Amino acid sequence: MNRRNLVAAIFAVVVAAACVRLGLWQLERLGERRASNELVRRRFAEPPVPTGLLAGGSKSLRFRRVRVDGSWDFDREIVLSAKTRDGSPGVHIVTPLRPGGGGPAVLVNRGWVYSPDAMTVDRAKWREPGEATVIGYVEDLASPSAGAAAARDTASRTWRLLYADRVANAFPEGVAPYYVVALPETTQRASAPVRLSVPALSDGSHRSYAVQWFSFAVIAVVGVAVLIRTDTRAAASRREVSRSVS
Repeated sequence: MNRRNLVAAIFAVVVAAACVRLGLWQLERLGERRASNELVRRRFAEPPVPTGLLAGGSKSLRFRRVRVDGSWDFDREIVLSAKTRDGSPGVHIVTPLRPGGGGPAVLVNRGWVYSPDAMTVDRAKWREPGEATVIGYVEDLASPSAGAAAARDTASRTWRLLYADRVANAFPEGVAPYYVVALPETTQRASAPVRLSVPALSDGSHRSYAVQWFSFAVIAVVGVAVLIRTDTRAAASRREVSRSVS
């Protein structure tokens, strides 16, 4: 094997090994997604429980179906920008709900409303009756953002995500360490935002990505094998011609 073919073979093996590793990683992601989907199915099969009975950190509560009874605090609600629905720009409106039985307020994502710039909206137009019973599921607050941004953007009440540190700054008296996504089961009025649907439970693209990476690995190995075989035959032909001439 000449030097060029040796280098090509080593390169192909390295590329193939990397592609196989990426394919296996996608299969691992597929397994994790299926496990997450099964968790969601189990938790959505359970009846909703009052948020006052929840215990544990938000990570262990995610996707639990809950019920919150209380009164809306419209003056302190938050707009989440850049939220599309069926291709249309809009925002999500998140409103604190103060439980009637006492305890910290619970942030509730009341749903989607149309906004041409996906940022500004007339919040007063989307107010619902002051007293409410919300059926929804628990979601995590986003990881803390940059500290300076958290302090600067708290007053605007228009955020991209519900960052944990911004929530803490905006509600120094304390709120629940999670938020609740209101489901269509929640009482719907003409003035209510469009409730969000349940989380999508699909395998995603992990399987197809894994097949692609494995295909790339095969292409790399087969390609270098064809190259080496072609070069070997060409070298043999040259030697044959050289012997016949001599």
